[in-house]
Amino acid sequence: MILLLAIITFFIYKRYSSPTLDAKPKTIAVIPFVNLSADQGDEYFAEGVCNEILTQLARIGSLHVISRTSMLQFKDSKKTMKEIGAIIGADVLLEGSVQKSGNKVHISVQLVNAKDDRQLWAETYDKEFKDIFSIQSDVATSIASQLRTNLTSSEKARIEKKPTTNMEAYNLYLKGSFEIRKVTPEGLEAGLDMMNKAIKLDPDFALPYIGIAYYYGLATDFFMAPNVAMPQLKIAALTALAKDSTLADAYAWYSNYELWYAWNWEQGKILSIKAIELEPNKYQGHFFLSWYYSSQGNFEEAIKESARMVEVEPMNPEEGSFHALMYYYARQYDEALKQLDKLSSFDPNYPFAHFVRGQCYIQQGKFEEAIDEQKKAHEIFAAPWSHGRLAYAYARAGKKQQAIAILDSLKVQSSSLYVASDVVASVYVALGDKDHAFEYLDKALSERAGWMIWLKVDPIWDPIRKDARFLAVLKQMGLDE
Repeated sequence: MILLLAIITFFIYKRYSSPTLDAKPKTIAVIPFVNLSADQGDEYFAEGVCNEILTQLARIGSLHVISRTSMLQFKDSKKTMKEIGAIIGADVLLEGSVQKSGNKVHISVQLVNAKDDRQLWAETYDKEFKDIFSIQSDVATSIASQLRTNLTSSEKARIEKKPTTNMEAYNLYLKGSFEIRKVTPEGLEAGLDMMNKAIKLDPDFALPYIGIAYYYGLATDFFMAPNVAMPQLKIAALTALAKDSTLADAYAWYSNYELWYAWNWEQGKILSIKAIELEPNKYQGHFFLSWYYSSQGNFEEAIKESARMVEVEPMNPEEGSFHALMYYYARQYDEALKQLDKLSSFDPNYPFAHFVRGQCYIQQGKFEEAIDEQKKAHEIFAAPWSHGRLAYAYARAGKKQQAIAILDSLKVQSSSLYVASDVVASVYVALGDKDHAFEYLDKALSERAGWMIWLKVDPIWDPIRKDARFLAVLKQMGLDE
């Protein structure tokens, strides 16, 4: 009778106890929080709180956390939790709302089982702005508890750590991050200004230095010469690490400097791995580690890391495009195009996807299709390098006049805007002008142009690959066999 009673009690407990998930590991996604503030200008705050909670969750190694970019499509979505969970491949979803009024904040959050729409946990916080850090850490630790996730002592310490005691500086940091993520010239400049103001208020606040590194990482892609932007990126990343040695983003951006600019290959690899160890649920470490492996010609590991990056950011076209790029460098063009086709369902107009698709088409001899794709990419990017890639497509298609016209315009532009010399060199390679190709390749070497990282593996250099001058460039970069 006692045994029977114990069995019945056990099943009653299992049936009616607070619902949790038993499956491991658990995948969690955070839906962009709703801004309920009267001032719509406080959108930065709702987004910032959401992102900071996501960052805290990403520090829990036993969770699989889907990154913010993949979830942006569900902002203000009418889809059910079950539908979103099925699309994104999440076990649980966190949704919430934020209301800011002066120094008061009202934050409501709920954790939902994506399989059956059951609420697992919910909480409402009515506190002052100065309590925002305790709210964010409480949400993360409560979720870990509900999901029966092992939270290590070091993870708990990092989650509970307050990044600053100056709340005005923290507010500026949230605003600056919001502006930089717009990736517009105006947004980048406004964001940089806010990061610097935050640092003036609290020189020991590490996170604004990450924002500054992010700014320079983006700037060198669009309008700033590497020898101007990248040293500033390094300073920002190292300063952030000096303030807080547990910041995964600081290691990731430092690895970006070592790989993209300094060509310290092994150091870049070590820093990327460190970023992954600290926050395995963030894509940046996997992103840059895939760069390292591909630059060395180790495509099996490069594809493995970029695939992990896509697991973390399944709906992010940037990460999906770079995953396809790894296949391109491995000369698996059909597989690269297959990966790009997956992106079209949620962002058919992403410019970098058009760029990678165009590069694949060129190697397959589909020149007209390649020109169309590079045109689409350049229409959106409107950057010198994208214009140069269009010139390369024209040259490969035998349309020399169009290619030379773009080259001439890039040379004029170079007096006021940075034009990467390796891009110009690639056009001369396609035109069959080796001497001019090496003239600009030497310039790219002294510039430390970013895309030189893939000089060893990019098919566009095949026509000059066996030239002694090309082998000398590889040797100077430490990419020779």
